Amino acid sequence: MLFPSGFIENFPVRGYTCTQKGRCVAASHDLEAGEVIFVGQASVFSIMEPHHSRICACCGCWSNEELIETCAVCERVYYCDASCAAFHAPYHAVCCPAFVKAKSLLCPEGRVTLEVVLQLALFSSISPEDVMALAARRLLRWQTLEPQQSPPLTGSSRKMKSLELNRLDQYVHVPSDEEFRAMASQEYLPVEWREICTMIHQCLLETCLPSIGESEVQRWISVIHSNAFHTLSPSNVGIGTMICPGAALLNHSCTPNAQSLRPHPTFMCLRTTRRVLAGEELTISYIDEKLSYPKRRVLLRQYGFICKCSACQNGGKSTRQVAKSA
Repeated sequence: MLFPSGFIENFPVRGYTCTQKGRCVAASHDLEAGEVIFVGQASVFSIMEPHHSRICACCGCWSNEELIETCAVCERVYYCDASCAAFHAPYHAVCCPAFVKAKSLLCPEGRVTLEVVLQLALFSSISPEDVMALAARRLLRWQTLEPQQSPPLTGSSRKMKSLELNRLDQYVHVPSDEEFRAMASQEYLPVEWREICTMIHQCLLETCLPSIGESEVQRWISVIHSNAFHTLSPSNVGIGTMICPGAALLNHSCTPNAQSLRPHPTFMCLRTTRRVLAGEELTISYIDEKLSYPKRRVLLRQYGFICKCSACQNGGKSTRQVAKSA
């Protein structure tokens, strides 16, 4: 299983594989607490209503006020200005009919999932040059932000560029057939999951992707469940879903040694929370690790695995109890 060169070369990490987890990321040398191990933008994101009117669908920049430039047909996407709207037009032309159909067919959460599915489908079908062009525009917008709005890049603009120009499919975890069957079962996901899959499939069939099969839609949604993070507003409120290259490579632990910082809704920075030795796996928590063991177990089902970290192997002790007994 290969690792994207842009991720391995530009950050203090190395990749390896193991039987239980598949791809893993480890520290390439000793790291102190607070060191940056990843910095980058979301390549795929979708924002829930009404917050979607404050994030540019093209470059992902956040506005404190509602954006004026929008698509008058679907009223789903908003833009910083006319130039972002024009640049994004070829991508949006494919999605717009589905957004119109989704207004009467899907709930707000379903519309967010639909938008992410469409973006994943587009990234898997368009040329690498088109992917690079969109990534380059987003990077350029980041570099021209006002200093008080710009995330703390800490000299990592070049790293972001080389990372973003890699294809998204090099980073995301595509569930195996066994994982997919487990995620599609009621053991991991509620029955509503199948209903959303069916409605999204119907929406795509009647609009922009008439040849797509329902199993393909289910697999795209399983990719979302395996790789997505919550998009957070500046006030730290969940407002949508995003897939961030690089960050998606890190595995989960209820006793993580790294955490994500979200200085901007479509931006992610990962830092170590304690000293990490060379060769030690770098992990983050996909959920609130302070929750009780039963609650953590339920929430982690959506990712298609049963956590076997130290906190979960010790009879479901809390992370605080594990730390005290260590």
